[in-house]
Amino acid sequence: FGARLQAQAREAPQAYRTRVALLAAVGYAALGLILLVAVGLPLAIIVAVLVSGREFDPMLALVLLPQTVFAVMVVRALWLRFDAPSGYRLLPGDAPALQAEIERLRLAAGAPPLEAVVIDSDLNAGAASTPRLLGLLGYRHYLVIGLPLMRLLDTAELSAVIAHEFGHFRSGHGGFSGWIYRVRISWYRVVEAMARSGASMSRVFVKFFEWYAPYFNAYSFVLAREDEYEADAVSARVVGEAARVSALIRLEHASQWLMRRFLPKMQAQMRAQPQPPAQYNALIATALRDMPPIDIPRLLVSATRENDLEDTHPTLPQRVAAVADAPTLREQDAPAAEQLGEALSRIERALDGLWREELRKSWTAAYAEAKADRERLDALERRGEWTDIERLQHAQLVETVRPDFEAAVLYDRALERMPDSASAH
Repeated sequence: FGARLQAQAREAPQAYRTRVALLAAVGYAALGLILLVAVGLPLAIIVAVLVSGREFDPMLALVLLPQTVFAVMVVRALWLRFDAPSGYRLLPGDAPALQAEIERLRLAAGAPPLEAVVIDSDLNAGAASTPRLLGLLGYRHYLVIGLPLMRLLDTAELSAVIAHEFGHFRSGHGGFSGWIYRVRISWYRVVEAMARSGASMSRVFVKFFEWYAPYFNAYSFVLAREDEYEADAVSARVVGEAARVSALIRLEHASQWLMRRFLPKMQAQMRAQPQPPAQYNALIATALRDMPPIDIPRLLVSATRENDLEDTHPTLPQRVAAVADAPTLREQDAPAAEQLGEALSRIERALDGLWREELRKSWTAAYAEAKADRERLDALERRGEWTDIERLQHAQLVETVRPDFEAAVLYDRALERMPDSASAH
């Protein structure tokens, strides 16, 4: 189905965009119609009575009561609160060098003014938009930049990433794809917020969008993917192709490294100690410094995968394919984190506190769930003599609940006793 839609978009791009725009309008029209009927009907009855000059009839209250209750339920279901991105919101006096560069890039990309710049603890950056009245009154735009990303990239590479994010906000040429990009994200947030609200009318809307959303998602995905390429083009135009490609390569390499090495150790730490560490961002910074050199051909192979229909981002090989020459890494200048200046330590402390609070509940649960594993490991080590199966179990338990111990040595010993064990291999 997705391949067929992509073919339709290539063969008749204007007709396809019109179809997607109409489909987007259907969602807004459905909400508008429900709101009009719910609120407009009791208001129309009241206005009709006032205009006619009739005296108040007690029976009228019985007619208006269910209509009013229905109107209140509809308004409550649609009165959704969309929270701003979490993290450290830069104040006017914070990081003047970074804020000046962001404003320069915003103007060069043709993006609208920002509500705020937010620094978080992710190895990522994002263009976040919160809709006003479900997007009918426009959006509040936020630029989100991860502190680990600022430590990974230099200033030019970070500028390339920021320019890409501003590409999602742009107007003029390519603005329609950017609008569709924001609308589809808004519908995700609308359904999620309605489901959380618990209002009885919310279930009616959720049912509608459970039918509507898959159609809109399928049709808009093609344009949302196109918007990623157009945002890449904005980045290349504003900052340059070399910085754009170099940033993509470093980000893919670091993401794979953290996924393979840092996150498993962090998950093991959740099972091994009762409280989160105090300095999360310092741990990520250390992990990034310990990364091996980048092997670009190998990285491109490892980044080749089937396109995920839940993720509009093209793969790394697809995104660097626009470069005529073989993709290369730039020689890095100063880390982009230096643009935070004196605010860096304050921001890091604030982010560490936010991270601990957000993770405390799940961390405590993971530690409690691993109690049996810790007790099993202690019992094995007190015994000292193990069967071959228990030797393998010991290696697995150490890997699970002792993040600071290299379990590969224990697996090697298990393989000496069980060379044909698939689990040990």
